[in-house]
Amino acid sequence: MEVLNKKRVSSKKLTLTAMMVAITVLLDYTIGVIPLPMVAITIVHLPTVIAGIVMGPVMGAVVGFCMGAASLIHSITRPPSPLSVLFINPIISIVPRIFIGVMAYYGYEFVKKLFKGQKESVGVFIGAAIGSLTNTVGVLGMLYLVYADKIEQILEGTTAKAFVITVASTNGMAEAIAAGIVCTPIVVAVKKIYK
Repeated sequence: MEVLNKKRVSSKKLTLTAMMVAITVLLDYTIGVIPLPMVAITIVHLPTVIAGIVMGPVMGAVVGFCMGAASLIHSITRPPSPLSVLFINPIISIVPRIFIGVMAYYGYEFVKKLFKGQKESVGVFIGAAIGSLTNTVGVLGMLYLVYADKIEQILEGTTAKAFVITVASTNGMAEAIAAGIVCTPIVVAVKKIYK
């Protein structure tokens, strides 16, 4: 009986993971990246956040890897901004994305333990925001560390530091708040069904 339950849980996890990967790819090829003149605001990371909080850090990392791979392919086939050429490097496009679901899960778990009597939605909101900020900090941090000079060449007249600070404080914060707002009702509903 225990083996049967483990298989059922594994099937649930695999099915939900496959759904999150499919939604990620669908978002990436449709409305998931909103291009602006110098940057692209992404909502593609939301399935990764959801996967991390609902299924744990391993499945969150799997969906994050797939998101990063989709980002790399996107940068090659249909670059949304002048900086897209830098995302052809897997250190920029894939590595930071692996940690989105992982950090969302641990942020959620931390808040859940810290505020035991609170509604689950508080933990989900903060976990989702942490996952989104992980994407922002990871990608911008790697861009700065690896390609600061190239950023300055591409964005003539703007320093890499100014670019990173501006994007993190505007797009990054907006994406984090949006992730919390969008992911909270979805995660709460999926968790009820998933259990």
